[in-house]
Amino acid sequence: THFLDEADALGDRIAVMHKGRLRAVGTSLSLKRRYGRAQHLTVARPPGGPPTTAQLLALVQRHVPEASVEQEQPEEVAVALPTDAAAAFAPLFEELDTALPAAGARSDRLSAPS
Repeated sequence: THFLDEADALGDRIAVMHKGRLRAVGTSLSLKRRYGRAQHLTVARPPGGPPTTAQLLALVQRHVPEASVEQEQPEEVAVALPTDAAAAFAPLFEELDTALPAAGARSDRLSAPS
């Protein structure tokens, strides 16, 4: 298969090939831990904001300085949060729960590598 989520459902161990060469073998969880470098925070907002991308990034970087914007669209901003900064996620989400509705954001979600 060409899809990790399908391989995850079909097998206990996954082998990753690139250009005909075996590059990695392991369980889905071990591969995600080794190669999945970030959680993804996505914030839905009114077209163009508020909050602006700069405002959102500043808020997130107060808790996770290594955070970076992955993707920006008029109605959505995606921010990469390094997995090794997970200890800072709880205070970040507490502030987001208060700050985002006040700034006009519609919703937020966190997703893990898949």
